Amino acid sequence: MQSEKQFDLVVRLEQQYRDNPEEIRNILVSTPGGQQIPLGEFADIQVANGASFIYRQNNSRYIGVQFSVEGRDLAGAVQDAMGQVESKVKLPEGYRVDWGGEYTES
Repeated sequence: MQSEKQFDLVVRLEQQYRDNPEEIRNILVSTPGGQQIPLGEFADIQVANGASFIYRQNNSRYIGVQFSVEGRDLAGAVQDAMGQVESKVKLPEGYRVDWGGEYTES
């Protein structure tokens, strides 16, 4: 006999469902016995912001963040961004920030 297991699951739905959590809660799911149960009866439905795609490289996961610069030099904008991130973003242990792209450090 198998024990009960829990899994985190991310599902991308059609646009008509994305704007209304109540619509998502009401999606009917078929059980092995043929019943139809609203998803909200057995799943926690919540709105959250997060990465649209998580990459993997060298046994690590990472999220790419891009930005464009207009009206000033790229290297200066990157240096300013690095300073802001360093002073305002506190990462949990085991996380790091790596900068890359088409800029040159002085």
